[in-house]
Amino acid sequence: MKELLPQLYNLFRFFSLIPIILLFKVQLYAQTITITWYYDENQKFVIDDVSKTSTVGSIFIKSEKKFKIYVSSVVLDSAKVSVSRVMIGSKTISNNPLFPTKISTGAISGNLIVYFSYSSIPDDFRLQITFTFIPLY
Repeated sequence: MKELLPQLYNLFRFFSLIPIILLFKVQLYAQTITITWYYDENQKFVIDDVSKTSTVGSIFIKSEKKFKIYVSSVVLDSAKVSVSRVMIGSKTISNNPLFPTKISTGAISGNLIVYFSYSSIPDDFRLQITFTFIPLY
């Protein structure tokens, strides 16, 4: 029993340091991303029949540090329409979480352009766009 107590003490001491180290890492990599998006969420967006695109306002994304971004788009209320690409300004935003788009300057801005794919002109539908940000260390 006398030999077991020092081992238990060392084990406890080791595991009690882990949360402190993890907390330090979280604080070390904290990042703030500011998003300003100018659009009217109550207004219907218009899809150009020829290019199958729609501009959904202007968006400005800024951070004091570099980051990666990817987008998930879901068309609600219609099985005939899908989103093929999303761009901010002239930069295509990845829709693949395994290969997010790097924003090495810490900022991206421009018109938010959504490219659609469909075989016939769709009826009204709703669109859900989700951006996911990943710190770039």
